Amino acid sequence: MTTGGKFVSKILLAILATAIAAFLALAGNYFYKIKTGGVMSLQFTKSGAPMTEPGNLDSKKIISDKSPYFGAPNPELTVVVFGNFYCPNSQKVSETMREMMLKYRDKTKFIYREYPMDDVYQNSSYLALAGKCANEQNKFWPFYDKIYRNPSIDLATVAPQIGLESVKFLECLKQSKYYAAIKNDLVDGFNSGVRGTPTFFFIKKSYENQPLKIEGAIPRDTLEKIIEKLLK
Repeated sequence: MTTGGKFVSKILLAILATAIAAFLALAGNYFYKIKTGGVMSLQFTKSGAPMTEPGNLDSKKIISDKSPYFGAPNPELTVVVFGNFYCPNSQKVSETMREMMLKYRDKTKFIYREYPMDDVYQNSSYLALAGKCANEQNKFWPFYDKIYRNPSIDLATVAPQIGLESVKFLECLKQSKYYAAIKNDLVDGFNSGVRGTPTFFFIKKSYENQPLKIEGAIPRDTLEKIIEKLLK
């Protein structure tokens, strides 16, 4: 396992230990609610992606002003996606996301947060780090486009193609400069119920206490309908 892989594994194990303790404390109450019919059934979109009931999420832990974003600085709607460059479902929805960014850029802010899982997608934490290093030079979105099309491409080759200063970029990777920022993405994501990628959060202005969470690769038409509805 790479250094990045060990790093992510340690973080997830620490988070998991905390989550297990919380789970044990809540388990009795949860099963009581099941018996008494107090637990609502899951709702699903047309894509089969489970939706989390609003009110159980904290938008302050979901939105990050240090993560790369695209769109309106003071949006009517904020869309946050936790993604993984090696994840096939994240790859599947990446171009759709870019289409939505361009179409709704005047009223919507799209934020991208890293959720690498090296145990599932080997070296995904290294690509997450590369994304942070590209963002340092304001080249995250060209990096996003290039890597989602081919996550196995050599990063030294990518750098000049998207206008990065190669020496600075490679030095950033060598120093593992942004692993702390990746840790923050992982912790915030895990604490917000992210267990796989991609996971979307939709946060409407004046309804920040009611973020909507949807898991999985949302089809283009469904994603467009969700955004249209939330912008009304």
